Amino acid sequence: MGPAAGFVNTSTKGVNWGLFGQTFFSVAGSRDAATVGIVNIQPIFSYQLGRGRSVSLGNSALVYDIHKGGWSSLNVGVNYGQIVPFAGQKWRPNFEVDYDFRNLPGNATWTVRAGISLLVPTG
Repeated sequence: MGPAAGFVNTSTKGVNWGLFGQTFFSVAGSRDAATVGIVNIQPIFSYQLGRGRSVSLGNSALVYDIHKGGWSSLNVGVNYGQIVPFAGQKWRPNFEVDYDFRNLPGNATWTVRAGISLLVPTG
């Protein structure tokens, strides 16, 4: 468990930017378990290109291991999405490519994602 905080600035039309940070620390459990001390920083940036298209940082995360004294992941991703009408609804298919600048065992160097979201109107 640990504290988390974040903010997003939406004051400029078509641009969102911010930062989300969370920490994870060992507080209970077996004495034989590895001690956990992680700081996870997620930069937030998205830009509306117009006509329902957008580009963003995607699933970017910078992960620092306090106990090992170094970065365990420096993952930066770029996501492109487009809002499209289909079957009377608005959908947002998207495509993302991530690269982890830390070439450590267990880390995927490249990750490719594709998805689709149904946009539900509010009100």
